[in-house]
Amino acid sequence: MPDALDFEQPLLELEIRIAALQATDDPAHADEIARLQERLERQRQRTYAGLTPWQRTQLARHPKRPHTRDWCKLLLEEFTELHGDRLFRDDPAIIGGLASSIILTIFVVPAAYLLIYQRKEAANVPVVAEEAQ
Repeated sequence: MPDALDFEQPLLELEIRIAALQATDDPAHADEIARLQERLERQRQRTYAGLTPWQRTQLARHPKRPHTRDWCKLLLEEFTELHGDRLFRDDPAIIGGLASSIILTIFVVPAAYLLIYQRKEAANVPVVAEEAQ
């Protein structure tokens, strides 16, 4: 599990054991599965309740964490991204657009800096378009 953080390893091991037992479809394992699921839930609460500031930072930067576009797809019925310019170019660090839900239409401008984290140069270094030169 390359996306697992070091403090999440015990949780992943329990999840793997539970999945292996569930895959057998043996009714004799039902008690053990229930016991492991209870243990997993207790361990999960204990693990996430006692995170250090650095571990919270790691969670915030986790590669599997939902990003702006994910939240827009989940919460809004329709999201139309609008593109602007930054020195005659689009700024990929800012995602903005019109969104609609069941009862209203809104304009959404969330910052998507973590999405661009790996392409930092594309978001933070101003590039002058050929037309502007």
